[in-house]
Formats: sequence, structure tokens, C-alpha cells
Amino acid sequence: MSGVTFSIEKNKDFDLRWFLDSIKFDTDKLQQGETIIEGWVIGDESHTADSIIIEKKNQTLEFPLNVSRPDVINKFYPIDNETGGYRPHLKCGFRVSIDFSQETFKLGVKINHKTYWAANIKPKKPDTLIGATGWIFLDNDTNESVPQFLGEKKVTENWICDWNYYFTSTSEYLNGFCKYTFLLAPSKEEVLQEEYPYIRTKETLTEKLTLNFGDHITWPAAKLKDQKYLCYDMAETHWTDHGANIALSSCLADMDENYLSDINATYIVVSTRGDLGDKVTPAVRSVRLKTVMSNSAALISDNKIVNHGNIKFFKNSAPNSYKKLLIFGGSSANFMLPHAANLFGEVMFVHSTGSIDKSIIEKFSPDLVILQTNQRFIATPPKPFINNETFIKKVKTPI
Repeated sequence: MSGVTFSIEKNKDFDLRWFLDSIKFDTDKLQQGETIIEGWVIGDESHTADSIIIEKKNQTLEFPLNVSRPDVINKFYPIDNETGGYRPHLKCGFRVSIDFSQETFKLGVKINHKTYWAANIKPKKPDTLIGATGWIFLDNDTNESVPQFLGEKKVTENWICDWNYYFTSTSEYLNGFCKYTFLLAPSKEEVLQEEYPYIRTKETLTEKLTLNFGDHITWPAAKLKDQKYLCYDMAETHWTDHGANIALSSCLADMDENYLSDINATYIVVSTRGDLGDKVTPAVRSVRLKTVMSNSAALISDNKIVNHGNIKFFKNSAPNSYKKLLIFGGSSANFMLPHAANLFGEVMFVHSTGSIDKSIIEKFSPDLVILQTNQRFIATPPKPFINNETFIKKVKTPI
């Protein structure tokens, strides 16, 4: 039951048996905050439950037990095939829709005109949004992705100055050393706007960033929208491998590596619950395209650090290009790595969300560098440089 906590008030008078199967948003009434509560309740053989009671603030609501639950009855009241036996009515389930409104409420059962309280239910803000057709999106995240989408996210007066410092510093360092670009990975709601339960404002932080620094940025939103249902899936925040590969191709084209940008990947179709599918109950599965790595490409080392500080190194004995690619990126960049490993002789990924480690640049000596962050992260400009020395010691790479 994602986003819900509750405590049980044990009834001491008799054996009250009950269960909450799910508490979930009513997608037909999403904007009104309606929530569907499903479950069942039975007393013992002497106490038959008649209805459930929900008390919130100064309001008391009563709902009949009108859903047949033969699965529950069969478990608690099995019939002896030889002698027969007592079988209570099958309608011990409930399915009700109420205004959740982020408030604590009590759930009880009425038996013989008396209410017995079963649980205190305290909701917390959900971390997912569900569109009208079931697509799941991130909500209540630390980056305030919904306020960003609505144009409500405020940044400091120094925001543009901080981004200018980032791009000026990274450009001065990389110019003449290698080709490079800054990849801004579009958020799922940016590409799948028709599936999102809110309407996008005309000017977000993205427009402000690309207006001021567009010459530095690879922004593949238009290309992703052309194949949007192959680039994202219902149950995952991140793009699919196919979406990531379109972004990688856009980066290569912006770095004048047009031959490599035109090479297509080979995929298999996989089923997954995704990071968002795991946040809802019941869990949601979807299918997505996954890149097949060639037999000549292999992951040589991975320091296994989760997120920041993770370093992976790939090598290919028969690549399309013997150039070396280095990616300073975030979680979205991971989905580019199999295709990148197929294309290049050597690929290194450093999870730094766009910050450069000078020691890695100097030791790995890349031909191409991609600096990557996600659209929802841009409210906080990255630092131009970072030191990964403690993480480098844990990975077997040319550095």
C-alpha cells in the first residue's frame, strides 16, 4: 500500500479478522484526491460484520460489505464434503472511494449496531503520479519535478550565474583536449505530456537554461517524442535503452561523429516492474527495449558503488571506432552504456551527474566526453569539477 502507514487497534472482545488489500488513487477522480480502499472483514461465528465505518475529522461514513470474497470465506470456513456445514454469506469484502486529503482517519467495523475500531490509517504524500491511462510518474521528489513542470519552481538569483560558471569552467578545461557535449536527459513527463495528469507551462527552467546555454547542450526531446512509446515505458522513471541510444546518437552528431551516430542498436524485449512500478500496489510491470551487447564488447570492471562514485569500464576488441568515450553522467547515462560499448574501443562511465574529474580525464585521455544530467536536476547546477580518488582505488581501469 504505497504511501500509507497504519496502526492496528486489536479488538479484545472477539476475533475480528480483516485485511486491507490496497489503498490506491482513483484514476477517474485523480484531481479530486479520491482514493480507493479495498479489503475484507469477518468476525467469528457469533459476530457477523455488517458494514465498515470510516471516521475522519468530524465526519463518519458507513459503507456496506457488498463485495463477494469467496477466497476469504473458503479459507476461514471450509466445507466438509462429507457432512456439509455452516457457510456464512460470501459478501465480506468492501471497495470504497473517499477523499484522502492527506489526513489521518480511523477504520472500524459495525457489528450489531456497535462500532469496533480496527485501524488508525495515516497517509503520507505519495511518491508517484498515475495518469488517466495508467502511466506512472514521479511525484513529491526532492527536485520538485511537478512544480518544475508547472513553472512554479523558484530558483535563486544566482542560478544563471552558477550555470554560466559551470559551462565556462568545463569548456575552458575541455577545449582543445577532446570533443565534448552536455546532454540534458528529458524527463518522462516532458516526452509523454499527454499521459501526464498536469498541463505543462510554456516556460520552465529548461527553456531558461537552453536559451542561455543552448550552444553547449544536447537536448534530444524532439527526437524522443517521435518514438515516445519506445523511448519510455509505463513503470520506469528512466528512458528505455532505445531512448538512451537516440540521446547518444544526438550527442555523437553534435560532436560531428556522424558515422557513429547513424549506427542502429540491436534489441530484445524484456519485462520489468521498473523503479515506479515497484512503488505502487499491486506492482506494475511493463515491457521495454534492451540493447544487446556484441560478443566483442565486455564490461571489464565495475566498482559496484550505487549512484555517485560508481565507475564502469568497457572494452571492445572489434568496435566501429577505436576512439575512447568518457561519460560523466547520472543514472540515465547507464542505459546508453551497452550501445556505447558496441561502438567504441573503450568506454568509461563515472557517476558524477555532469561534474568532471580532472585526474580521470588526464589518465584515461578520452577522445569524446559526454557530460550528462537529468532535466529535473537542473534546479541545482552541478559543480564543474569533482574528485573521485576514493572510488578510483576500487575499480580496475586504465586510470
